[in-house]
Amino acid sequence: MKPDSPAPQPILHRNLTVLVTDDPMLFAELKADPKIGPLLRAQLAPEVGVALPGSSEALARQLVKSGHLPKVIG
Repeated sequence: MKPDSPAPQPILHRNLTVLVTDDPMLFAELKADPKIGPLLRAQLAPEVGVALPGSSEALARQLVKSGHLPKVIG
């Protein structure tokens, strides 16, 4: 990441809640977080995961509480 670039932010999709980050290391940090990790059902790629059904609002709240500003689509 360039010094002037904004920090990567996760993107949250609704219905099938898919969490996408620009950086696999950020996804790993989120997955390891004791409040966010349990809301993730599966990892599809190094920077992509699927949340538990019905957990999109809780996941969005936890991301914000953890200092992330997710872009929510849908």
